[in-house]
Amino acid sequence: MRLISIGYQLLDPDGQFGESTSRAIGRFQSLRGLRVTGTLDKNTWDTLVEAGYSLGDRMLYLKSPMFRGDDVAELQARLGSIGFDPGRVDGIFGERTSRALIDFQENVALHPDGFCGKETVTELLRVFGRSPEHVHWVKEREYLRSQTKTLSELLVAVTNSGEAEVPAEAISQRLHVEGVHVQTHSDTDRSALALLANRMNADVAIHLEIGEGDSFIGFYSGYSYVSPRGRTLAELLANELNLTLSTNKVSVIGLAMPILRETRMPAIVISLDSAVTWVKNLPEIAESVLVALSLFSKPVDLSV
Repeated sequence: MRLISIGYQLLDPDGQFGESTSRAIGRFQSLRGLRVTGTLDKNTWDTLVEAGYSLGDRMLYLKSPMFRGDDVAELQARLGSIGFDPGRVDGIFGERTSRALIDFQENVALHPDGFCGKETVTELLRVFGRSPEHVHWVKEREYLRSQTKTLSELLVAVTNSGEAEVPAEAISQRLHVEGVHVQTHSDTDRSALALLANRMNADVAIHLEIGEGDSFIGFYSGYSYVSPRGRTLAELLANELNLTLSTNKVSVIGLAMPILRETRMPAIVISLDSAVTWVKNLPEIAESVLVALSLFSKPVDLSV
């Protein structure tokens, strides 16, 4: 019913999970920046629920747990297009979105209470579309051009879900030797890992996983928004790994998995095809991470 409500046509009988439903889930996952499996895991289900909300369907405001959904993403996109910075378009109504909403309400003579109801939606629709670029995207791009933190000034969160603790420790030690401030965290709940990275106010988050047949570096991409800093770091690291590893080519892909979507800082996921690849190439992988971070900490010429 949820798939049908957002435009998917299913051939399976009601109540039966068949090939048509699996294909529809796979298409949905692909469009939403999820790993395409055709199966309904918790992350896919949560995203499917969020997809059922349109702006104006419900009152939005800052609360705990935070509102999540396509309506929040549309609010963030509209605010960002007219110069009010809600942070990344991630579909999560957090403090930055609340502040941007209040600023908008003040500027259009609405009561600045941080509640997005009918009147606020009407004003958003009226003034939407003044800029083709989201203000937070512009700020991230500018940060890349002018960033001044040195490698030794970076605070890096290195996380894993329990299966990559040894690589996490090796990478952390290599970074520490060069003066990088590093904290490692392990938890099967990727949302919990994102929360830990946010609480430590990390400059960069690097999450490690053992993949299933393919190797990739993931960065945040969702709701037609791409993190410029996350993508830049992912591309720098993929270049280094492809020069170093003799395994299959490491690709760069945009994803909306929790560790990328819920972190406030630039974040990447390193997923290599097997535990063997990690173990055999661990020194080279750690060195590649160091080199990529060193390049990332310098101003990036985006015109090249």
